[in-house]
Amino acid sequence: MLEDRSGSDIQFLTKNLGTFMEAARKRPEIASLSTTYLPNVPQQFADVDRDKVLKQGVNLSDVYKTIQAFMGGYFINYFNRFGRQWQVYIEAEGEDRAKAENVGQFYVRNNKGQNVPLSTLVTMKPRLGPEFLLRFNEYRSAQLNGSAAPGYSADQATAALEEVFKQTMPREMGFDYSGMSFQEQKAREGVPASVIFGLSLLFVFLILAALYESWSLPFSVLLSTPVAIFGAFAVFILAPLLAERIFCRHTWCRWRAMSTRKSG
Repeated sequence: MLEDRSGSDIQFLTKNLGTFMEAARKRPEIASLSTTYLPNVPQQFADVDRDKVLKQGVNLSDVYKTIQAFMGGYFINYFNRFGRQWQVYIEAEGEDRAKAENVGQFYVRNNKGQNVPLSTLVTMKPRLGPEFLLRFNEYRSAQLNGSAAPGYSADQATAALEEVFKQTMPREMGFDYSGMSFQEQKAREGVPASVIFGLSLLFVFLILAALYESWSLPFSVLLSTPVAIFGAFAVFILAPLLAERIFCRHTWCRWRAMSTRKSG
């Protein structure tokens, strides 16, 4: 997560996100890097003239609710039928809300009971903006998804991204991990191996004590474990030497037998 910790506008996050991704994609540790942050999605901005709303005697909340209901959709309630629960929404017909200019077809009632067309109170303006805004740790953020290149681990890839961040990002920007990356970071910080080994011995001792119904017999089993481990390692170390000697002796015997046959 790339975070704007200064509370600046959307353009600030968009600019720094582009700079970071351009630099990160040049690193050999990164195979791919993408983001769910889309800053230039075509949108329609409903600019409500609040001064006109007050002069016309219209409740401002009624203006917003009317725009939502007819140009989008407004939830009413639930009802049960045919053994299922259904939702009730009100909205205009598809062809009536397909264009932003159709807002003039809808009216809102003022405090005198008169209908005021929305086109006199609202101006629809096309513009570009983010599809959605993501908040992480209460900061405006952009989510990044990446994968490590072949031959590099996830640890090396995240280290490369952190290095790029330090080189390219200003102090007002920050970063954090989420999902699987967050779990990986916590695992690297995790419990020391000595503690895990000690807890393992404790649980094995308790299980053996319950199995044999004795507090002394588990010690004999646990003390024999190092000997078994040493034997396994000894076989692992000596196996190549033994295999080489057996193979050489077998080859020498075959060569001697062939020589005897030829001499015979």
